[in-house]
Amino acid sequence: MGQTASQRIGLITGLVLAVLLQFIPVPDGLTREAWLLASLALLMASWWASEAIPIAATALIPIALFPLLGITSTGAATAPYASPIVMLLLGGFIIALSIERWNLHTRIALNVVARFGGQPAALIAGFMLASALLSMWISNTATTLMMIPIALRVAAEVEREGVTTKFFAPALALGIAYAASIGGMATPVGTPTNLIGLGFLQNEFGRTLDFASWMGVGLPVVALIIPAAWFVLTRWAFSLKGERASGAAHDLVLEELGKLGRMTMPELRVAALFGTVAILWMGATLPGFLVSWIPGIPAGEWSWGWNPLLGWIGDTLGLPVDIRLGNTQIAVMGALAAFLIPSGCRAEGRSTALMAWEDTARLPWNVIILFGGGLSLAAALTATGLADWLGGQMHFLTDLPTPLLILVIVAVIVFLTELTSNVATVTGFMPVLGIIAAEAGVPAEQLIAPVAIAGSAAFMLPVATAPNAIVYASGAVTQGQMIKAGFRLNLLAVLAIAGVGSVAAMLGFGG
Repeated sequence: MGQTASQRIGLITGLVLAVLLQFIPVPDGLTREAWLLASLALLMASWWASEAIPIAATALIPIALFPLLGITSTGAATAPYASPIVMLLLGGFIIALSIERWNLHTRIALNVVARFGGQPAALIAGFMLASALLSMWISNTATTLMMIPIALRVAAEVEREGVTTKFFAPALALGIAYAASIGGMATPVGTPTNLIGLGFLQNEFGRTLDFASWMGVGLPVVALIIPAAWFVLTRWAFSLKGERASGAAHDLVLEELGKLGRMTMPELRVAALFGTVAILWMGATLPGFLVSWIPGIPAGEWSWGWNPLLGWIGDTLGLPVDIRLGNTQIAVMGALAAFLIPSGCRAEGRSTALMAWEDTARLPWNVIILFGGGLSLAAALTATGLADWLGGQMHFLTDLPTPLLILVIVAVIVFLTELTSNVATVTGFMPVLGIIAAEAGVPAEQLIAPVAIAGSAAFMLPVATAPNAIVYASGAVTQGQMIKAGFRLNLLAVLAIAGVGSVAAMLGFGG
């Protein structure tokens, strides 16, 4: 398939901007290498936004050109592609694929939806909750692709009964797309933008956020935006008030659930594996800011979980090493276990494991390479001083109170990612946020976490996210309907993310 007109324009625009920038004298305080990096950053941003070439191919530019132009060494350019955060992403993808291989995610989703009856607004709530729960752990694209065919059949049954013929199908389809994007905000592995924030924090500041710390911010955001999205879809953008229940729709959900039969041995084992990994992730350390509201407990002096327990065991046994469970180690151990644990069934006369190497062909390698390229670009922005210079141009923001600063930055990210790659946008902003946080005198986490979460909150356009594109391609929703509902939800999402971020900052998050 040849390039589209927008792709050709993006290809040429990126090249022209990159070249023209070099005719401008190097600003004071910048090196020639930093200015060359600015050109390459413009080139990558243009190509990422327009998908002039595959986004993973654009992500290889740091390896190809940074050493050639003296921006960074080959080692510095390539190291981020195998960083601990990339390995965390890879391990998480493998565990998610094992869940998909045995269809456990479908069983979970249908069990959730079946609890909500046949009322149209309740059905939408059920599908949204199921989509959000799944996308906390598997990709929002996979979640949407799995949920939308079931949803469209349910919508057809509802419309066949004459319950509604106008708003139910678009509201249900958008509910799945929005919930799939929102659910990923809750956990570090829910969406790549979360891991970009964690990776930048680890690479540039030497600090890490465990699962509990992230979920202390992400879960409240999800808990606010999911009901807000339901309200927008059933009461504000569309109105489903007064619609009667559809028994056929609920029966269809029960029928699909019945087709799955009893849980199989592979499903039980992959559920046990996933549950173990989740417990290890979430229980590694409970950070102090989550309990700082309890009188008499200083935020910096309270932690418990697997790592403190392992530390105590190590000290008791007099071990010469510090035993700790990192997020990356847990993910890779879980991925390795998927290849080791027998599934309990046989194929072609031999036993199989929960995962086979052939299944890794379905891994989103493009996302993994894109992620590495984004981290490499971010590292170069910091190393060359270009991030410091860009941060200086935004010095006026540092005078704002922290809640207002978070609100402004989150709003910019939410509406900017409607037209640009969320990964590329968040990647480009991270180094600048580090500088702004330092000048404003706030911990970097207080800006990085809300911005990473905001990267998943683009609800207006089909091009904004893969879930939006999938439901638009299904024909269940028009672009006008998506814009109408998405703009309202964008506004509510900005308030929710900024509000939770501000409260977390006041409780000492990142301090």
